Amino acid sequence: DSISLPEPETRASQRTTRIVQLKGSDRETVLLDGVTHRAVRMTASDKAAGGTISGRVTDETGNPIVGVNVYAIGSTSSVFSAVTDVSGNYTLISLDAGTWYPWAQSLGNYVGECYGGRVCSGVSSTSWTTPVTVTEGGITPNIDFSLGVGGHISGLVTNETTGIGAPNAEVWLRDISGNRVAWGWVEDAGDYETWPIPAGSYYAHTERSGLVDELYNNLPCVGGSCATTGGTTIPVAVAATTPKFDYAAMARSV
Repeated sequence: DSISLPEPETRASQRTTRIVQLKGSDRETVLLDGVTHRAVRMTASDKAAGGTISGRVTDETGNPIVGVNVYAIGSTSSVFSAVTDVSGNYTLISLDAGTWYPWAQSLGNYVGECYGGRVCSGVSSTSWTTPVTVTEGGITPNIDFSLGVGGHISGLVTNETTGIGAPNAEVWLRDISGNRVAWGWVEDAGDYETWPIPAGSYYAHTERSGLVDELYNNLPCVGGSCATTGGTTIPVAVAATTPKFDYAAMARSV
């Protein structure tokens, strides 16, 4: 079951970890509460002190998925990662004893999932995730994920005054209940493509410092908060990209 977030919701109230997948960049770059981090990827050759989380990632028919990134967010804002093998298995090692929040994210069309089953594609939050307890020297097994195939939304974000792209903006997708489920990073030319989401209908809005945030289609967000009221939903199909959902963002008054 998804966890509803309060509306209206401001950026300041949203504690999230996001993967910034810039074109040609390192996929292990993450933003935690707006601060750039590099996820620590541990392998069997690394020191084995601390505790371990292990599990398996499969598709909805039970077949293993290779190459999925499994992240664990610690209570001290540490981010560790591991990659699934050909059997879909992964192991996160050298974790400090305490509470961790696992999250599986694949490149391609598989939809990301927070542990516990909530859709969180390209973005996670401790409040969306079932916590996992790690003990010193202990193994916490069977932290498994089942990922479904989804689709993407793409488009262009421009500055309404200049007509040129508005890079470093974020395009957020919300489900019908208003829950954030995925996002897309706006590239230098203003183009974006979101992380995959399940087939269905979604609201979308922009977030960027210095510009007025906008709910699709052409509705300015009042007071820096984007509620979904009055927005136009965007249809998404499995394994497809829904193109050309564009925004002309206005410069923010100072």
